[in-house]
Amino acid sequence: MNKGGYDRWLTASSASGLAVLGLALPYPAAAGTAYLGWGCVFGGWLYFLGGGPRTAADALTLMRLLILLAAVALLIVFHAALLALLLFSVSLLLDLLDGWLARRHGETAWGALYDMEGDQAWVMGIAIGIHALHPGVAWVLIFPALKFLQFLILKTTGLPATDPKPVDGNNARARTVFAIVAGGLLLSLWPDLPTGLRSGLLLACLLLLSGSFLSDQRHLWKQHRKEGTS
Repeated sequence: MNKGGYDRWLTASSASGLAVLGLALPYPAAAGTAYLGWGCVFGGWLYFLGGGPRTAADALTLMRLLILLAAVALLIVFHAALLALLLFSVSLLLDLLDGWLARRHGETAWGALYDMEGDQAWVMGIAIGIHALHPGVAWVLIFPALKFLQFLILKTTGLPATDPKPVDGNNARARTVFAIVAGGLLLSLWPDLPTGLRSGLLLACLLLLSGSFLSDQRHLWKQHRKEGTS
């Protein structure tokens, strides 16, 4: 994949993603529709930028993104919360399966990037859905905003911003954090979950995710200083 093209994609998708999240604060339903457009435009752009799937794992990654868009449509347009929850769960399970296939049969550069951006799209979609159903936790929109802001900060400071595995080629910690956070977001979408429990669960997950992003930033900054003095 062309690195310059991916960098431009990240810049455009991050800036427009933050705009969609800003729209979600006062108008969650309109933001849900905007998210569907955002997902189609930038998903298609990344698809053609990378040349499309090359392995079974890549194909599963693409399938889970299509299921994700269907889940958001069901939640925002048709208000089918439980069915949307089921599709969000299926999309997440396919994420685990495509990761297992990639580790077993070999990972492609396209698959690694599409998987990482698929995780971000998943978090953004479910966060908008949670906000639409439960306006009292509007700060759930911080979850997807963190990654967009991280990229823009890294790009501004000149640190590497396009590597899906920034810590010495290993993303095991990031995958574990994502699994925990995704589970928390799924539970928070459940309509009958008590308000206090939902808020506490989301806060714990947000602190965990923030700590993960800060750890990546610190690692990249130390690496940058080390290379600058060598």
